Amino acid sequence: MTPDQVTEQEPWGRDRRKAIEACDLDPGTLLGSWFLVVETGRVRYQGIIVAEPRAGVYLVQIEDSVPGARCIQRVVDLEQMIDTEGAEWRFYDNEEAMRSAFAEWTYHHDREAC
Repeated sequence: MTPDQVTEQEPWGRDRRKAIEACDLDPGTLLGSWFLVVETGRVRYQGIIVAEPRAGVYLVQIEDSVPGARCIQRVVDLEQMIDTEGAEWRFYDNEEAMRSAFAEWTYHHDREAC
């Protein structure tokens, strides 16, 4: 299923995250990719790219890595993802891969802090 095939009749009709998770990934876009944003030695945000309103501009949904930041959506330009000083955007094909990378990163980061 592609994003343009999602309709209001679907159970996720008003939930971009559920709609995009039902679609196949397209290698030509970041749409549907999960991400971690690592800044100054800690994960600042985690979430999913839920829309691409125009080429190179993404609507991202921030998940619960930051208290009070659950399900916040922000518009982010590709240049912001690439040229973010002090922050690194890391992308994953699915939530499981992102959460696994987060767990591994946390484990290694915590060991280095000891």
